[in-house]
Amino acid sequence: MITSRQYVMIAIICLGTILCAFFLVPFFVTTKTGLWTYDSNTGVIGDTIGGIAGPIIGIVGIAATFLAFYMQYSANKMQSKSIANMDHQTKISNLENHFFRMIDYHNQNVSQFNIPNIDRRKADISEARRAFVQFKIQIKRLLKIVQDINIENQLWLFEKDEWGHEWGPWKCAFL
Repeated sequence: MITSRQYVMIAIICLGTILCAFFLVPFFVTTKTGLWTYDSNTGVIGDTIGGIAGPIIGIVGIAATFLAFYMQYSANKMQSKSIANMDHQTKISNLENHFFRMIDYHNQNVSQFNIPNIDRRKADISEARRAFVQFKIQIKRLLKIVQDINIENQLWLFEKDEWGHEWGPWKCAFL
């Protein structure tokens, strides 16, 4: 594929060739050589050169204008892709910032947990992440109490699995 730089080089070479021909052809035509001589009858040659050079210059102008428009189109296309990619990167960055802000809020909430030990004889207080250990102990004890009440009163609150084990409505991983 031809790059825009190569298009510019091709255009410069073509323009240089045309300009050289534009200036050199009249020089060779108007100098006295053995092929022709320049006098009042040869004014028609100037009209001929003008008639030939005019359309050529017009075609070169059209080609240069097309090349300029095409290069601008390519630049606009690259710029729009860059803006679209930047929008995508901005969205990802905003999502990441929001996610880490939520993690920070969660860590702040967890750090504010203060729960006394379930054993009333112990005066220590579990804080932050250690509070989850107390939560787990409390849930296990509450579930044990519910199981005992279930058995004592024959309420049949628990389902039996295919091996005959009784499970509560909560199939907890910490049992």
